[in-house]
Amino acid sequence: MQGVSAPGGGWFDALAASRGPAGDAERTTCGLVLTDRSLGVTEPVLPCHAKIEIRFGSRTFLTEVIDNRLKAGGHQFETTDALAQRMGLDGTQRVQWRFAAAR
Repeated sequence: MQGVSAPGGGWFDALAASRGPAGDAERTTCGLVLTDRSLGVTEPVLPCHAKIEIRFGSRTFLTEVIDNRLKAGGHQFETTDALAQRMGLDGTQRVQWRFAAAR
């Protein structure tokens, strides 16, 4: 999947929301234990640890898929609470995303 890009080589549109604070020793489907400092996204289709860029407003954030089980419906991505705070994401918002270029 790493070679897939949006039509025209640009960005995909999606809705994103915070998954809320991490639970006590909450483990993801990707095998990670979440803390209040965890940075990443939940997405039901992308493989665990896929590196993606999320653009929100004028800022772009490099992150990775850390879970495949959404806690709620109505959006494609759920960010960790720490990532939502860094992004300034409040409620459900439209974002753009793409696979991160190999480095």
